Amino acid sequence: MYFWRIAKLKQQMIAQPLSDREVLPYIILASIFAKTYYWYLQDRPIAYFLENYLSVFSILATGFGIYYIYLSNHGTNGRFFLQRYFVIEWVLAIRWTIGVAIGLTIIWLISYADHFQHITPALFYQINCIYDAIAILAYYWLLGRHVHDVALRTSAAQPPELPTV
Repeated sequence: MYFWRIAKLKQQMIAQPLSDREVLPYIILASIFAKTYYWYLQDRPIAYFLENYLSVFSILATGFGIYYIYLSNHGTNGRFFLQRYFVIEWVLAIRWTIGVAIGLTIIWLISYADHFQHITPALFYQINCIYDAIAILAYYWLLGRHVHDVALRTSAAQPPELPTV
């Protein structure tokens, strides 16, 4: 994996395309960086970030989730990992966003119901964090399941026979 030497990376990529295994660390690190940077943009002090174990869990779940998806695609024996990961993730993310929004709306409505007035903002935040933790685990599990489905069905499929002349 390269962190700085773009010339060597380009030489390697010119010689032959990177394998799925060689691309995997870049995907994991880019996703973890994006999630951490998103936290930074929320203008919270770093000490609060380290104390908030659910945020740390979310970042770690991202790394392990992507690795789980790689394994669901048959690991080093798998093919087309990037294609399957990004395309299936796009469709699942659209559907998932709507589902999570509905869930958060339900949590919000319940917290403002008359008999739940004792729910403090801190408790609401904790409920939301727990919901987010469950949601991220379910998201990567579903994504892995869909990638595995495609990997399983394509590895068993035979190439079409060409007509004889």
